[in-house]
Amino acid sequence: MKIFFTFLLLCCFTVQAQVFKIDTSEITYENKLRTCLSVNFDADADFVKKAFKDYCKENFDVKIKGYGFLSNADIVSAEDAIINIISDKRLNIYNRVIEMPNGGSESKLFISFGYDFFLSPETFPNEFTSMYNMFNNFSTKMLLDFYDTDIKSMNKKIKKVNRDTKSNSRDIKKYTKKVNSSKYSESEKLEFNGKIEIAKKNIESNNKEVVELNSKIKIYSQKLADIINPKLIN
Repeated sequence: MKIFFTFLLLCCFTVQAQVFKIDTSEITYENKLRTCLSVNFDADADFVKKAFKDYCKENFDVKIKGYGFLSNADIVSAEDAIINIISDKRLNIYNRVIEMPNGGSESKLFISFGYDFFLSPETFPNEFTSMYNMFNNFSTKMLLDFYDTDIKSMNKKIKKVNRDTKSNSRDIKKYTKKVNSSKYSESEKLEFNGKIEIAKKNIESNNKEVVELNSKIKIYSQKLADIINPKLIN
């Protein structure tokens, strides 16, 4: 699995701007500006934090703190850790993941070798490049899982909504027959007409939801395809 994602990382390097873009940025930590890597994801903060925790444990045997049972901090971290693909020295790794106002999340990764020795292109250029490669690899793996999971979830939701639409259609047919029948009083027919209107509104709402879900599925499917089958950019 690790070899596959290393290969996938190399394949995706020229197309990541289409799906996500990692930038060098800054973050205030311990009342000082620190250099970090910043990226925005379609995935929500909880999904990213759990994926990052699992990624560090699976690949480096590093236990990330700050997310899990009874804890959900903005900054998840591990101190005095060994991540050999970055350095053979012990380091502290931090990832601030927050929800964005319009959906999705922002993730900012920063690393130090101890008090005030934070990685940057100027201070530790080789290690900073390795940190970028690790973050890129994590982002690729996480988004593959996120898009695939979300597409499956939305398809299930569409099936559920369609079942509800069929149920409302049956209600319309049933109550329309009752309205046209001489068995019922005018007050009862008035009640039936009210139920028909409710069913029609439900169908209208369901149809709108299905259109929105299909649109999102189309976007996510394209992003997933761009990661799996990258196209070279000149």
